[in-house]
Amino acid sequence: MILGRRQSDLRLLRWYYSQLRSFCLSIGITFMRLILAIVLLVVIAFFLGWLKFSSDDSGATIRVDGSEVREDTEAIVDGTKDLINKGAEKVSDADDTTQERTDQNARRTITP
Repeated sequence: MILGRRQSDLRLLRWYYSQLRSFCLSIGITFMRLILAIVLLVVIAFFLGWLKFSSDDSGATIRVDGSEVREDTEAIVDGTKDLINKGAEKVSDADDTTQERTDQNARRTITP
């Protein structure tokens, strides 16, 4: 009786251990992905000129160039608006062409 209970307790402990281990591994992987994403964003911001690193006798500094960020984001927004407008014009032109063809086909079928 005691031996059976110890085996079930041992199985239960193994199960808890495996669940805890898989949970910790998933947190670790998620944390590493988060760190990797942050590092990637910092590198991209540095190459875009948004971040400036400097050091002097008093220590290291990181400066965010807000005007550069603003200019780049405005350019992206303007480019996106232009792209959307061009797409809307193409859809409108296609709709007009489709309507003209439908009208022509309707006239052909009506004319004896």
